[in-house]
Amino acid sequence: MMTRWLALVLILLPCAVTAQVSTVRSGDHRDFSRLTVALPPGTDWSMQQEMGRLRISFSGDMERPDLSQIFRRISRDRIEDVQPLPGNGLDIRLTCDCPTVARLSADNLLIIDVGDGPPLPDLPPSISADAAPTASDRPLGPEMTEPAASSLMPVQDLVTATPQDHSHAKNAEKFALRRVTTLPDVPAPVETNPDLTNELETSLLQAIGRAATEGLLDADAANAALIPKDLRQVSGTHDSAPHAAPGIMATPGTLDAAKPGENSRFMLSGDTCEQQMPATIDAATEADFSTRLGALRTGLTAEFDRDNVTGYQDLARFYLLHGFGAEALRLLESVPQNPALTAEMISVANILEYGHDASDGPFAGKIACDTEAAMWAALTGATLAPGQDFNGSAILRAVTALPVPLKSYLGPVLAERFSAAQENELAKDLLRIVDRDVSEPTAMRNFAAARITTQEEGQPDHAAYQDLIAQNDSVSPEALLHYATESLDNGGSIDPETIGLLESYRTQYRDDPISGKLVRTEIIAHASAGNFPAAYDLFASQSALLDDATRATVADGLTRNLASHAADAVFTRQFFGHEAIIREGARAETMNAVAQRLLDLGFLEQAEQLIAIGADGEAGRQRRVLRAKIALASNLPRRAEAELFGLTGEDIDLLRAQASLDTSDYEQAQNLFNAAGDTQEAGTAAWLARDWGTVKTLENTQKARLADLVTQQQAAPITLPVVGPPTLAVSRDVLSQSTDTRNALRELLSTVQVETALDQ
Repeated sequence: MMTRWLALVLILLPCAVTAQVSTVRSGDHRDFSRLTVALPPGTDWSMQQEMGRLRISFSGDMERPDLSQIFRRISRDRIEDVQPLPGNGLDIRLTCDCPTVARLSADNLLIIDVGDGPPLPDLPPSISADAAPTASDRPLGPEMTEPAASSLMPVQDLVTATPQDHSHAKNAEKFALRRVTTLPDVPAPVETNPDLTNELETSLLQAIGRAATEGLLDADAANAALIPKDLRQVSGTHDSAPHAAPGIMATPGTLDAAKPGENSRFMLSGDTCEQQMPATIDAATEADFSTRLGALRTGLTAEFDRDNVTGYQDLARFYLLHGFGAEALRLLESVPQNPALTAEMISVANILEYGHDASDGPFAGKIACDTEAAMWAALTGATLAPGQDFNGSAILRAVTALPVPLKSYLGPVLAERFSAAQENELAKDLLRIVDRDVSEPTAMRNFAAARITTQEEGQPDHAAYQDLIAQNDSVSPEALLHYATESLDNGGSIDPETIGLLESYRTQYRDDPISGKLVRTEIIAHASAGNFPAAYDLFASQSALLDDATRATVADGLTRNLASHAADAVFTRQFFGHEAIIREGARAETMNAVAQRLLDLGFLEQAEQLIAIGADGEAGRQRRVLRAKIALASNLPRRAEAELFGLTGEDIDLLRAQASLDTSDYEQAQNLFNAAGDTQEAGTAAWLARDWGTVKTLENTQKARLADLVTQQQAAPITLPVVGPPTLAVSRDVLSQSTDTRNALRELLSTVQVETALDQ
């Protein structure tokens, strides 16, 4: 048994040591051209160079190299031709006296670099015919024109060239030199940018990966086997740091289609403005609709009842040309198709069905293109940002070429979007194109015109909007929404009739997506008219139709309007009736306004509960101030001082002064009032502190007179005897001071308004 195994190994051994085939690969660089040959182990090589020629010989178990891929990646500027040598080697013919460097890398890869050099010297007439170019028998005069390609001699006729033919070639060379001298100078080479090179390499790898994922590229297993295993490994890092193996980079996943990013200078998979979907032109809709539709539907099924992908695409495109977005969507989602083409057609179908596509659709970022893609990009996303760059000429050309059904719909939609983005001139141009080709103005066209008028005049066009609303068609609720919103944005209020229309349309379209917008606008309209009970009742019953962000915004605006405009009784009733809505949706600034209103009404406990939690920024500072005011109103001056710790400002000094008054620190209160510029309250603190010198300087004449009187009495007091009655003079002085004091107090009390309600 062992003998049989040994015989089998001996039979297979020659197969394992047969010669290996090496492929010569190439690459062009700015200063040199490179050839590489992967040598099998044990192969020796030698190089011999002479003028315009390079010979490389190989020895060992290596078959003749594969030369089929050399000139796929390099030009013939430095290397004119490569032929095999008799035996085993390469005969490389050069176009110049080029310096050549050859070296063997560590992985047995022979690298041959051919640099730039001076041109080869002119050949004498007696040079061998296999290297001398020649022209045809046609004579070339000094005033000759550029020779035609057919007048050149075939390569195999070079061996029969005569000296006369060589003279003709000399004339051709002079003509070529004259033509070359008229060419413009070659621009200086741009300095290599490593970042751009890295970016280009990344884009190249992504394009190759996408092509391989889509099945456009196949791995060359035969040549891949010649690459050492250590060079087949792709780096696992994603940074731009140099790697151990130059040229090997990490590449992300390739399952997604190519999309323009923040930097789209390199898009190797195609032009970023190129559109996969055929252009939408008017001529495509000239045939009879029913006849064309029937023909396309019969083409959905191919032989053996298989789905005809091309037929599905043609029918979907037919639907798109006539404005049927929903039908096109169903077809495109029925069978697998070209991903890039399908994505664009689905985007157009969404635009026809919903008025716009998602912001990350296939046309995103192409609004500046000079193709039809700019028009579809303008319909990508919910709105257009004001000041955005766009190619207006391309958009106008694309709209002009649209079929009439699409033009009558997309033209006004585009005009409305550009008007909202404050691009009224382009919006007017779009409407002019629609008016020129559409016989009767549509409701969408009139709606776009009303939007443009509103933008230019700063207030809604009442007559235009009223006509649109009265039509009671698909545009009417949208027109009503814009009329109400634009009226509110310009500081106006909504009349009861318009509020009634909002309620009617809300009931009619209660199951449509627009119902949420109608609810939102009706709530705001009730609040603008001061009907807060109706606004809060509607919010409580219909808020489920609003998304979370809209619900929070509406609740905040409603509460802010209530705190600033509602009467005391209305505010108190709505706050305690809808306290849960107010607490849930209001922002910090709005909650502060509500707390201030509660504080003014005396609801200290409820106000303190609203602002118990801190906030950031100015809202947080205002909350601390409000908590200090609540503490002062609750006769808790020490807590107020704690809330104000670390804050500065005149309003803070006033609150600290009030806290000092409550703690009987009159001198500190006087200083703080003076720092805040409140001289009247500073005088009150000085009065309480019995600072008569300061009180005498006050504008209050009654207090100043009493302070002057007290100062005089303190300066010259009357001394009464300890034993016995005072003298008559002393008694007269005491009586005079008593009279003066009584008169000063009477004047001071006359300035105080005393409530007499309890006495009545």
